Formats: sequence, structure tokens, C-alpha cells
Amino acid sequence: MVVGTKTTDNPSLGEIMFFESNDLENWNYRGISAKSKSVDEGFMWECPNFAEVDGKEVLILSPMLHDEDGKEAHKVVYTVGKMDYSAGKYSHGDFDLLDYGFDFYAPQVMQAPDGRCLMIGWLDTWDIDIVEKTSGDGWACMMTVPRELHFKDGKIISTPVKELEKLRKSEKSYSNLNLTRQTQLDGVSGAVGEMVLNVDTKVSPKFQIKLRCSATEETVLAYNNATGIFSVNRDKSGQGAGGVSQVKLSPSDNLKMQIFLDKSSVEVFLNDGEAVLSNRIYPLESSAGIAFIPEGVLTLISKKSPSSTSGGMNCA
Repeated sequence: MVVGTKTTDNPSLGEIMFFESNDLENWNYRGISAKSKSVDEGFMWECPNFAEVDGKEVLILSPMLHDEDGKEAHKVVYTVGKMDYSAGKYSHGDFDLLDYGFDFYAPQVMQAPDGRCLMIGWLDTWDIDIVEKTSGDGWACMMTVPRELHFKDGKIISTPVKELEKLRKSEKSYSNLNLTRQTQLDGVSGAVGEMVLNVDTKVSPKFQIKLRCSATEETVLAYNNATGIFSVNRDKSGQGAGGVSQVKLSPSDNLKMQIFLDKSSVEVFLNDGEAVLSNRIYPLESSAGIAFIPEGVLTLISKKSPSSTSGGMNCA
């Protein structure tokens, strides 16, 4: 068992304590398995998970650290290494992010009976006004869709579990669309649902997609092939924190997006798990439009919007 903690130094450093047990009731402390090299890797390590992903020994943790403005930042990172069980020491390489959104923290992993490594995260973060809490709704926060972890090209990819497909009830599909102006496609709108899109970035190097949009609200997905930057802008997403989360993607002629919308969240999976951005949004219920905005031509090789069992996206 691994437990996150910090040193008593000033400034403190995050570290992982290692325990072992023969009966899962009585535990023996074995020592410190891993420790941050500097405060840049976190002054406190929280919610660690030690997991096997495609035969590799992976440490996943949530480091507490400070951003460029001195504010606490909360991210989830992973590293690949090797555990020396006799010494209780874990040697590892550099850290990399698991999610590039604002709202992903303290995930827990499990090994499925078929060997898959599955992960569910807390779809929120610290040090913000949680809208459903401050508005008196009587509840706070939510969890991500379950995700499946694998390795590709030396990095972890994170994809929605295949079991989510069982929630689909119907589907609205389009193929080989060339959009030259802002367009709202027939049958594609709503607050809850799933969209899968494939964009030809050779023809459409720059575009936007507005989710949960109205005359006053919008959550904007944007991509620029020249820079490789994909972003999610929630400055006009209703109540709650704003800001732009972004990731730089590997060069590609196609951009695949799998988007899960819930009434107060959007989770975007890019290029079959190369990157994920998870964010909370709080628009009005009436903000249900979805608009595609080309800069030049937006070529959708394929697009489908399967509706969910909860009524979801308007996909008759």
C-alpha cells in the first residue's frame, strides 16, 4: 500500500510511504518509496496509486504545488519505474500529466478481471467556489467517466471504457461535410450526450466548436494546426470559474475528438487518448446549442452523436 504525505522540511517535499501486509488488516511500515526532487514536483503528494499498465509499473499521484503566480495548482501526474519490493524503493523517470483540464484530481485506479487498468477521477478541484455547493443544491462535485489506461509510444493514453457504449440509445451521423460558415447541424444539440468527430486538419487547419451555446453563453473548443494547440475556453460558460485549458498535440493530418457532455461538465478525449481535458461548466439549462465554426473550410470526415440513456443530446 502507498500513502501520500510530505516531509517536515521548510519548504516541504512530497513523498510516498510504503506499507505491506499479509492479511490487509495489520500493516508494516517499510519506508519512503519515492520523494519529490524539489518543490517544483510538489510540496505535498496526495492520493497515490501504484498500478500495472500494460506490464509497466506506474505511480499516479496528485501533487500540490504552486503555479507561476504563487497560487496552489492541482494536477495529476504519472511516472514509470520499477519497485524494489525487498528494499521498498521505487526508482522512476520524469513525470507527465494525465489530464490537461482544470478539473481532474485524486483519481483511483483498479485492475479489471480482464486485466485492464481502469481509472475514475474527481471531476473538480480545490480552492474554488463549487457552484452546486454555494448555490444550496445540497450536493457538490462529481466523478469522471471511467477511463482505460494503456501505453502508446512510451506514454499513457486514456480512453473512455468501452462499456459506455451500452448507454447509447440512438445516433445522428454525418460524413464528408464541408462547412464554410457557422453551422448548427440538424439533430445535434443538448446538454447531455456524446459526440465523436474526425476532422481533416490539412483542409481545416483552424476551427472552433461551441458547446452549450446561446446568445450569452458558450464553451469554446478550438484547434490551430499551425501551433498544434487544442484549447477549451470556459470564460463564457455560465457560473463558476473561467479560464482556458490547453494542450499541444502531436502533428497529424486528422484530429479525432470524443466529447462527453453532462449538465455541468465536458470531457474531451483527443486522438484516441493522446490527451484529455476535463472541465466543469455551469451554463443555463436553456444554453443547449452546438455550433461548428470554420476559419475557411471545416471538413468533417465523420461525425456522430450517440444519445445517452438520460435523454441527452438531441439525436433522433
